[in-house]
Amino acid sequence: MVRRTPLERSAVLDGRRIYILPTKQGLIFALLLFLMLTGSINYGLGLGFALTFILSGLYLVSIYHAFSNLAGLRLETGKVSPVFAGEAALFRVNSFGGERSRRGIGFLAGERETMIDLEKSAVAEFSFRTKRRGWFSPGRFTVFTLHPLGLFKAWSYVELDMHALVYPKPFPDFPLSAGGDSEGGNVAARGQDDFSGLREYRHGDSLKHVAWKRFAIDEGLQVKEFEEMRGKATIWLDYEGVSGNLEERLSKLTAMALEASRMGARFGLRLPGKTIQPEKGEQQKLRILEALALFQS
Repeated sequence: MVRRTPLERSAVLDGRRIYILPTKQGLIFALLLFLMLTGSINYGLGLGFALTFILSGLYLVSIYHAFSNLAGLRLETGKVSPVFAGEAALFRVNSFGGERSRRGIGFLAGERETMIDLEKSAVAEFSFRTKRRGWFSPGRFTVFTLHPLGLFKAWSYVELDMHALVYPKPFPDFPLSAGGDSEGGNVAARGQDDFSGLREYRHGDSLKHVAWKRFAIDEGLQVKEFEEMRGKATIWLDYEGVSGNLEERLSKLTAMALEASRMGARFGLRLPGKTIQPEKGEQQKLRILEALALFQS
């Protein structure tokens, strides 16, 4: 099915897009009102009539309050950060209620439900576990309220222009030297010369490299990493230089890009039909990860 109108980054809930129906409790309450009215008529109970009419008024007023709790609510797309495949993508919806407070606003996306209260604005968050690289969208979600008495449910369907960029999952323990080509010298590699930082312990690591002082102060089991610099190199991450199917190659290139960025090297990327010239820094890493995430997707 082709979408006729593009998605927007904000939406306002007006009366044309808000639906309202009684809840299960609301139907039971209406039945009780009917029974009270019947009993009052049969037995001529003046106080019964008064109580029935008061509760009926409360029932009708709750329709207005449930509707107005959503009417005029403005929703905007919040910041969505990129993640790696298999991680949870966190989506944020900025909600603005105007000059009055709103209570019990719910967001239902898939099976994930979030409740917020607004004074003037608030942020609703919900996360989705990602499975594959590329762009991921949560799709349409429901905004609803049961305020004030839970007798009526008002709701509206909203779909905003929200997308999370999902990078390929890094191939575990894949060294940069396994697929990277260098120019103008050798690359930096793990060695025994200079201390470069700490990482989490992996099965098979030498115990002599364990940071026992960190372990003693309850910071977990960490391993010291060392680096030997073998010249200043330009590293090329080449799709043809790694083995495997499409996803395995992209996963390996992702691991190599993270390692090259961590070392502060100049690195570029060669993909079929696309080349990113070597540079270094955080922006270069993000450019390459984006290219890997969207390659042939």
